[in-house]
Amino acid sequence: MDGVLHPVVGSLLTFLIHGALWAGAWTMTGAFPASPGLGDRFLATFSLALFQVVGVTLAAAALGLLTPAGVGTASIVVSVALVAAARTARRKRGTDGAPVPSPALGRAIAHALDEFRVTDPVTPVVAVPGVAFFVLLFLHAVPRPPLGFDPLNYHLTIAATAIQTHGFPIVFLPPYFDLYAWFPANGTVFSIWSMLWMGCDLWVAFVNVPFLAALVVSLYLLARDLGLGRAPSTALASAFVTVPMFAMLATESYVEVPLWAMFFVALRFALRSAREDPGAFPMVAGLCGVMAGTKTVGLLLAFLVVAVHAWVAFCPSLDFFRVLLRRTAHLLAGFLIFGSFFYIRNYIESGNPIYPLPVRVFGHEVFPGQTDLDSRLAATTVAAHLDYLWSSGKLVRAVLGEVFTPNASWGLGPTGLAAILLGLPFGLKALAARAHRPASALFVAGLLVLAAWFHLPYGGKFLFSNVRFAFPGAVLLGLVATSGLAGVSRPALLASGIVLLQVSTFFFTNVPVSSAAGVAAAALAVAAGLAVLARRLAEDRNVRIEGFRLPASRLRRALVLAGLLGIALFAVARWHDARDRGRIASYRDATAPYQLQVAEYADCLAAVERHLPRGRLAVALEPHRRGFLFPLFGSHLQREVLYVHNGPEDSRLHSDYPYGNPRLHPDPDSWLRHLAEASPDALLVFLDPVEGEVPIESHWASARRDLFRLEFRSDRCELHRIDRDRLVGYR
Repeated sequence: MDGVLHPVVGSLLTFLIHGALWAGAWTMTGAFPASPGLGDRFLATFSLALFQVVGVTLAAAALGLLTPAGVGTASIVVSVALVAAARTARRKRGTDGAPVPSPALGRAIAHALDEFRVTDPVTPVVAVPGVAFFVLLFLHAVPRPPLGFDPLNYHLTIAATAIQTHGFPIVFLPPYFDLYAWFPANGTVFSIWSMLWMGCDLWVAFVNVPFLAALVVSLYLLARDLGLGRAPSTALASAFVTVPMFAMLATESYVEVPLWAMFFVALRFALRSAREDPGAFPMVAGLCGVMAGTKTVGLLLAFLVVAVHAWVAFCPSLDFFRVLLRRTAHLLAGFLIFGSFFYIRNYIESGNPIYPLPVRVFGHEVFPGQTDLDSRLAATTVAAHLDYLWSSGKLVRAVLGEVFTPNASWGLGPTGLAAILLGLPFGLKALAARAHRPASALFVAGLLVLAAWFHLPYGGKFLFSNVRFAFPGAVLLGLVATSGLAGVSRPALLASGIVLLQVSTFFFTNVPVSSAAGVAAAALAVAAGLAVLARRLAEDRNVRIEGFRLPASRLRRALVLAGLLGIALFAVARWHDARDRGRIASYRDATAPYQLQVAEYADCLAAVERHLPRGRLAVALEPHRRGFLFPLFGSHLQREVLYVHNGPEDSRLHSDYPYGNPRLHPDPDSWLRHLAEASPDALLVFLDPVEGEVPIESHWASARRDLFRLEFRSDRCELHRIDRDRLVGYR
């Protein structure tokens, strides 16, 4: 029974909380005085929902209340308050005292799509390749657990730890956490929301869906702003969200898709507030704050948004400088409310808001960090290896996506390369003309993004994957290029060219597909085709086809809705069960999105599931070994995963140690004392037969059979059961 109740109740809670979230935000945007169009209203709804998610979650974490009850109750209260405020505002604006009607979000989108179909039939056609791309991606992801490289290592590990500890403590797990545990983690909040109500990772594959929608809409509206027609704008938005790297990012808990969505939504509002709707700037300020708290590169993107706004809006006058002061206050408020949480936490823990990176002003170290970390990171950039990367052709191949690990590609494809190459001449033309401020501002912003990518840490060392940080720059240059082409080309021809470029990009995209995904995609296509055929036959015979209508009787309507809900919940329960049973097999066969080393640990994970169904699991691994720790938490987060330091020192500030490695002074007595304090149920030791790495904890555990019982051993790991009663004496 529990196997049915868990997915059913969890899914109902998930949809209740998210439904209230979007309903409150949508209702509030309907009360805005500017009456934005559907696209801008959707982006405003997205932004308000984003602010609510981040604000409520961070406030709950600060109070130690990051629980389903705490976060859910606070979110529903905020949603109800937004609905009440919106109704009050509409009632005050209504001429007869009655509230102005606001259509439901789904109904408004359906109406807009139907209008597109009737008035501009070309536009839906150019969107087909993008729709097919994402259908295949999600059909592949739905039956599998998370498989992303970074999420399995740290994004989801931090999220799971936050759920278990009801806050955002610093997560101390080698090898990556000497750096990544200190990064701003607003992006982790979204993964938390996908797991918190279920208590498992069933819905994690859909974490990026609202961000993908916002990214597409914002790109479409920016293209329209620059003079493109409906079809070219749709084709351009579709082409940019189907570059090769999106096959890696769209269904995984990376933070790039949310970050880019926020960036382009903020750009849209920045241009809008600069020219026609000054009231949109608080949205810009809030989005910049969330970006700053999502990733350190978000600070740069937030700066560029503000710079673009200032470029377009600049008009020296007394009123301008008053507006400047007011908007500066908005930006500071946005950062303090939505972006400062993790910087403040870092300062409290280490004395440095961007720890472990040292901060120097005119050669004087203001905030201490890891010794020589800044110089060592500088040696990993694209700029540091530019001569070799250019002469070898690796730079261009990485941008295209030809350089890839097995079954994967992180590049921009021909779409991104063409956008960069075409954006340069058209951008220079826009600068020289001085007539199109938005185009010239976006061009300069795109150049700055590309310049920053050349100097980002690890950009050269891990070029094949970190080329993704060039994406915003390529998109900005692509927008400028297509706006220039729009003046000399017919819309249908321009849209066709973009679609052809998009299709050519698919050859650089290793979209993971399977027979089941192919059959499901074919079934969807057949169903759509039969629906179109039935409608056409009905029209030929003058038979009127009505949309789906519920019965007029309230009782029958309730019964129909209850039946549909029951079918949906049954499908969710079956999906949850099948996915859970195939979890280990999915990791063992993990060749997509690329060959993950987690496949090597599948037997270790199976042993953990078998010998420690729930409890506390200590791990031991060398600093250079990837642990893929998130699967160890279990599909229902039923295990705590922790690192127990093997030396006498405090291991929390990893970066206080040379090269961020705290495992330099191993001491068995100190390790046993730390173990007794942590009180784990078992110890998992990761082994590396290739490098010959065997953590010292393996030898210590083997020598103390009175405390450790070996349950499983392979060439990749050892699992020891710990006698906690005897371990207590070592505190």
